Amino acid sequence: MNLRQTAEVAALASMLSECIVSAQEPIATSALHAYWKSSQLRLKCWFASLRACPSPQATVTSPYHLRHQVCLCREILVAELLTRVWSTVLLARDAFHSQNECQQLARHVFNGQMEARREVLKLLADSSRLPAQQASVVDRLRRRVERWADMLVGPMVVRHGISDFVIDLDRAKEFAQSAFPSTFDGPNAAVHQLTFVGLSHAIPRTNHSDEARTTLNHAVARSVLAALPLHELACSGAPRCSAPKPLGVVLPTSWSKPTAEPMNE
Repeated sequence: MNLRQTAEVAALASMLSECIVSAQEPIATSALHAYWKSSQLRLKCWFASLRACPSPQATVTSPYHLRHQVCLCREILVAELLTRVWSTVLLARDAFHSQNECQQLARHVFNGQMEARREVLKLLADSSRLPAQQASVVDRLRRRVERWADMLVGPMVVRHGISDFVIDLDRAKEFAQSAFPSTFDGPNAAVHQLTFVGLSHAIPRTNHSDEARTTLNHAVARSVLAALPLHELACSGAPRCSAPKPLGVVLPTSWSKPTAEPMNE
């Protein structure tokens, strides 16, 4: 599971959001439980890894530890993209059906994600723990992720009034009203393709550095995919591409190319 794959799952959830929100059938309890459980376990792994980062008192930080810190920060920030999108979908569905089935779960996972985000921001602000060069790499990704988050949740903000998980409300509304107006009408092949092309330039494909976290990121993504009506993409004429066997779903081409990329993006 790499960074771009996580972002692409967020994009799929956004593209199919109206199908999920308006569906009469409830989201499978197994998918929601898997999302909650894997998110909680991943949060524990994140904080364990953050505690393992060199302290400000460390006189020398090795290249290995610097790379580990950058990978960890990137992972948390890109995971935030999926968390914001999926939380918005779940709350929009509850609002549409006048029920309260998913809200508590969504907010709980989101709050945990925000705890991890705050730790990343502390790390970025502390040059004794993360030098300026590495911090700038992470901060550039943070800004891109925030813009993409507002873009992907924008249509749900305008249509359903769910603004709890946006970064910049005005920007999210602007994206919804001008950038991708056709997303209001459900899956659209042209929008689908443009979105994934944009993500390929914005989000690196760098693999996660920790096997346990990689497995948990995969589990979170799989739990979201299990709730998505992926057949709607085929009906819309969206591109069909090969996916890794463990997921067993139709996904963009980058899913079959898990190569590492340089850390200076």
